[in-house]
Amino acid sequence: MTSSNAIEVGAVLDNGDTVFHVTETDYWVVAPRALWKECKWHEGATYCQSIGYELPNKETVEILYDNRNEAHGLPTGYVWSSTEYNSDRAWNLYFSTGNWYYGIKSLSLWVVPFRRIAKTASDAVVDNTKAIDVGTILENGDTVFHVTDTEYWVVAPQSLWKVCAWEVGARYCQEIGYELPSRDVLQVLYDASEVLGHAFKKIHCNAMLTGTYVWSSTENASYYAWNLSFSSGNWYYNFKNFSYWVVPFRRMQKDIGAVDPIYTEVAPGIYSVADLKTAIGVLDRIHCDLDDHTVNTGHPVERTPVLVGGEAVTLDELPYPVLLMGVRDRAMKRLRLYAAPLPSNDSTVPTRMVVSAACKNGDYMLVGPRHFCPTMHVQADAYHKLGYVDDRKWEQGFIDQWETYMDRHEALMVALAAGQPVDFKRNGGSGKELYSEGVW
Repeated sequence: MTSSNAIEVGAVLDNGDTVFHVTETDYWVVAPRALWKECKWHEGATYCQSIGYELPNKETVEILYDNRNEAHGLPTGYVWSSTEYNSDRAWNLYFSTGNWYYGIKSLSLWVVPFRRIAKTASDAVVDNTKAIDVGTILENGDTVFHVTDTEYWVVAPQSLWKVCAWEVGARYCQEIGYELPSRDVLQVLYDASEVLGHAFKKIHCNAMLTGTYVWSSTENASYYAWNLSFSSGNWYYNFKNFSYWVVPFRRMQKDIGAVDPIYTEVAPGIYSVADLKTAIGVLDRIHCDLDDHTVNTGHPVERTPVLVGGEAVTLDELPYPVLLMGVRDRAMKRLRLYAAPLPSNDSTVPTRMVVSAACKNGDYMLVGPRHFCPTMHVQADAYHKLGYVDDRKWEQGFIDQWETYMDRHEALMVALAAGQPVDFKRNGGSGKELYSEGVW
């Protein structure tokens, strides 16, 4: 790998990032031009986070402008910074003159994502012995879909996929440091799509609008190229000016080393998440898993509400690391997120655990080893005879060691976070809720 001494302003990294500032401890890079976009200020900030970058603040944009000749290809128009002037306006730099202005946040100006890379993290020798398997998620969001003796092939994060004409797609892949997959490569990717099913939900989520056809780089004739239907697995050749999915890929040499996954799926649809940046990426995957990829929540993604201990907490306030899970609330017709903190060696608070099945009816609860077992029936009959409850309105769930009630979804998260053994074969249900048969 490149040593830290060789990192200079103007250097272009393997993924297409361009270095525009170097310090003793890190270097700052601007994203490839294909990832820039013109949009409103709030949209830009959310977009940068979703692809693993930041919206640069005023000082950072100034440095980027000062080094514009080395970081070639920068826009000549107005560029947003993350620095706010007030609640309605934010600072932007006019790259034609170098002058600063504060504009209304609803204006569509250039968003140029950037990120800082620590020299010690980026340029250290990477442990080569870690296993790379199909389905491994790399630090930049790439997903491994094929492994050989000498290399592994990865597909780009979903945020980099796009629908466009064939020539536009081939050029786009090169601009961001990937390739448009050949017919043979795309077939391998399709064959692995069951393992990578979460990723290809994005294509199916938008099928009504765009179809499920994915371009390959293999031409059929001067005006045609091959594309694969991810619905049927059939190959077709169509005019190159048709708009189909472009899914960038690249080959990685094993001697470069592997990168640890940034999150792990501990059970289907349940993810162990280390930090906010990772959580934002996982949230995109959850939306796709639930066929709800395009979601207009009306607030920045980091303020997405999550249920923890029965209370709503925003994504940026979670006590990471956590388990994260999404469930479609069919009554409310929206996505509901659950989180459970993972135990910490430094914590003096006992780990929260599931200790009993429970049913709740207003302020009253039943407890027992099974829902509506004889023990619960005795309690329910007593409440009913005293006129305390409507016997038809018991909600099934569980309690922890502090007698705090949890619904079935939260109870599953708490049990998994505490390391309680959950037998998913006996558990039944949707796989995202706990039944007493699954734990005892």
